[in-house]
Parts: sequence; C-alpha cells; structure tokens
Amino acid sequence: MVENPELCSLLEWDSTFFGVVIGRVNSNRLAVKTTAQILDWCREKKINCLYFLADINHLETLRLAEKNGFYLTDIRMTYEQSIQGLGKPYEPGTNYRLATLEDLPALRGIVDSSYRDSRFYYDGHFPKEDCDLFYETWIENSLSGYAQAVLVVEESGQLGGFVTCHIKKSESKGQIGLFGVSQRARGRGIGQALLFESLHWFVGQGMTFVEVITQGRNIPAQRLYQKCGFILKDIKVWYHRWLKENENPI
Repeated sequence: MVENPELCSLLEWDSTFFGVVIGRVNSNRLAVKTTAQILDWCREKKINCLYFLADINHLETLRLAEKNGFYLTDIRMTYEQSIQGLGKPYEPGTNYRLATLEDLPALRGIVDSSYRDSRFYYDGHFPKEDCDLFYETWIENSLSGYAQAVLVVEESGQLGGFVTCHIKKSESKGQIGLFGVSQRARGRGIGQALLFESLHWFVGQGMTFVEVITQGRNIPAQRLYQKCGFILKDIKVWYHRWLKENENPI
C-alpha cells in the first residue's frame, strides 16, 4: 500500500476526456522513497498516464524522473506583469468586444491552429483529433463561465483573435488562459493590441498583476509577451510517464 496517497491525484476530467486513466504528481520534486510510492500508487489505481510538473532547479528530481521512465513533453514558461498605473479600464469598442456563444464556431477555428506546441500533441500517445477537441472544449467551457471573460477582436465581420481572462481575487492577480490569433490575421500587430485590451480589462477588475503561461518551444508567443511588458517569472518542465502494464495504446 502507498504510505502517502496525497503524493498524487486522479484527474477525473482528463481521464474521461482522453479515455485512459490519468493521474498527476502533486509535488514538483521527487525523492527516492516518494518516487517508489508514486509508482506503487499508479499500479494500485491502474493509472495509464501520469503527469509531473518538475522543478527544473532540483537536480535529484530531474535525474529520478529520467531514471524512472518519465519523459519530457514540455517546458512551462510563466510570465508576469504589474499593471498598477496602467491607465483606464477596458471599455468595449468597435473592434474589441466581449465574446458570446455565437462566436464559438469561429473561436474553434482559431483554436485548431494555435496550440500545436503543447505537451498533449508532443506526448505521442494522444491522437491529434483528441488534442484538437481538447482545446475546442476548453474555449467552449471558457465561454460558458470557466473564464470570467473572453475578449475578441473583429475585422470586417470576422474574428481575428481572442484571449480568455481569469481572475484570482485572493491574490489580486489576473491570468490569461487561452490566447490565439487566426492565421489570416497574424503578423499585423493584432495579437499585441488584443493583449493590451486584456490588461485594461484586468485593471477594471481591480487586479494588480497579470500572469500568462506558454510553452518553451513557442518562441513567437514568448517574444510577444516580452514585447507587451511581461517578464519571465518561472520555468518548470512537464514530464509524462506511461505505465506499460496499465497502458491502453491509442
């Protein structure tokens, strides 16, 4: 039996969505004893895939992950910006507005070409169609209340991009969830303008900081966030571990 069941959590939503049993390591660090307990927990719970977000500065953790069958799927870059003194709150305008459920088909179209750098696509076990649907479901849930707001930019009656906005009132911090620009609208400064619109929306919600997370391999996104005043705050690495004895190949 596992001595410390709080080492891991069963991810029911992910498991139902992808059709395999998925868990997550709750800590960002590993030790020899806890690694053995984690793998025992996976066998007891018949886990197929285990997510692990690792502290990149803890050498023992990285060595143990590699030694025990975890493999790198992503580098998570966290950027942050202070928005104190940014100026007036966001006001809906001609080109920028709050999204509605009527925008969902267009948003799905943007989503399908925006997240190919994510760990789900790079894992190798999840079908591309499921990964596409994962982000389509994410934007649909965001419109249905998961996000506090979804801002969109519109040009000639077509959506050029969107950003989902979340607030953490206890920390006075806003968080950008999903951000995407349509392929036809890229390279024209629309993404930068849309990000600034979201910052003003967060100002109106009383936030003092805004955080955004992107992939280490997504250099264009990192350059954009830096251009908009975000500063790199933290780096962690995502590992996945597929347990062969429990694996249900897709």
